[in-house]
Amino acid sequence: MRKAVIFGAVFTSLFVIASSYLWYRQQLLPVVDSGEQQFVNIEQGMSSAQIARMLQDEGLIRDYMAFRIHARASNASHRIQAGFYTLSPAQSTPEIMQSLISGSVAENSIQIPSGMELEQIKGVLEEAGFDRNDIDRALSAEYDYPVLRDRPSGATLEGYLFPDTYVISGNGDARSFIDMVLANMQSQLDEGVIEKWDEFGLNIHEGLTLASIIQKEVPSSGEKEKVSQVFHTRLDRGMMLQADPTYMYGARQMGVSASPSLDSPYNTYRHTGLPPGPISNVEKSALEASANPASTQYLFFVTGDDGVTRFSETQAQHDQYILQYGVSGT
Repeated sequence: MRKAVIFGAVFTSLFVIASSYLWYRQQLLPVVDSGEQQFVNIEQGMSSAQIARMLQDEGLIRDYMAFRIHARASNASHRIQAGFYTLSPAQSTPEIMQSLISGSVAENSIQIPSGMELEQIKGVLEEAGFDRNDIDRALSAEYDYPVLRDRPSGATLEGYLFPDTYVISGNGDARSFIDMVLANMQSQLDEGVIEKWDEFGLNIHEGLTLASIIQKEVPSSGEKEKVSQVFHTRLDRGMMLQADPTYMYGARQMGVSASPSLDSPYNTYRHTGLPPGPISNVEKSALEASANPASTQYLFFVTGDDGVTRFSETQAQHDQYILQYGVSGT
């Protein structure tokens, strides 16, 4: 009887071991036969348990526990290298592990379009694999660039992140990326533009603010210089800019519906002069236009439903254009 009990226990143990092994081998297989590459950020200091959970959540491995067992069995837990990786659910767990311990980091291009607000740029960086907390820390860090010298205390980097396509290596982090973008902004902002702003009585922060309004008013047309002239003239005469994008930006910041009557310091329908800061990032053509307004005498413009921007010197002509062509005007 005793032998039968022992045999039964041994048999049960062997069965459990065999079943566990089969389960383990099954969980190491790829999630799918074919799948798209995914960009994954392994942050410095992440444990194998955290990495396993993340990979399972991303659908790249079948089971986080099998990943951890394999990491221990292959002595890989402490050999995983931080960085950005391009991985696929069609890879097996051992293949993914090999990529992580070999440091086969990926290169990735991140495009920041022109006219983007800071919150939108944060979304782009999250899509690229950066952690939201790291992004926030990077955006609130201190940077030593002359382009930032006139930025008011407590102001964000709204308007300072130059639109471009950036190539990052797999070992990059959010702070180094923001540093690269600011360095690009510094190189793109010609000293001649800064000197022209100074002649108009604008410091760098104010010049960027004006350029951002021009950017949002005519993002793709060749009329930026004329729009710049309208705004410069209004500033000189103490008139309100009455730029629709400013109160729209203010409304988004407040999380309320946009209206020209909005009580916001960004609403140039209620306040004269420039708003407190930029309302988006700015491409080079808008920077140059803000410093080099056209030699015209316009006070108004309206962009029609047909995409054409029409300028006028009188209120009467402007009102006629609005009735005839447009829904957006200054």
